[in-house]
Amino acid sequence: MGPYFAVFIGAWIYLRHYLNLVILYSEFNEFKTVGPYELNWETEQYKCELSHWISTFLLGCLQALNLFWLYHIIRIAYRFAVTTVVIDDRSDEDSEEEEEQQKILASAGVDKLSSQKILANGNGKTTAAEVHTDVVTNRKENKA
Repeated sequence: MGPYFAVFIGAWIYLRHYLNLVILYSEFNEFKTVGPYELNWETEQYKCELSHWISTFLLGCLQALNLFWLYHIIRIAYRFAVTTVVIDDRSDEDSEEEEEQQKILASAGVDKLSSQKILANGNGKTTAAEVHTDVVTNRKENKA
């Protein structure tokens, strides 16, 4: 797993950071020099000061988001290199909370499934047969 993750990190840094910084650099040095620099709705030329700042802001936000993810990727790689333990930081901790609740219920002598009532369509019936039986019974009672 180590070599594949290293290739992934290298590709991530090149594609998400180096190329993004090259594009941001060209935003400041080449944006006004390539093509017409005007806002003209009739000729569909939308390259102006406003579009320059919008595109720069959006690329900067993308770079900030990519830096956030790079931090987490490097942290996982560091943990793998130092402790050789791979833990996904994104995983929810709901399963741990659920296990704790099951232990508490088991120590109290209550089965988790028996303590919860399953509702189907909000009527308290647990199976489709019970729902159907109840509907048929209600029809017969309404006819009488």
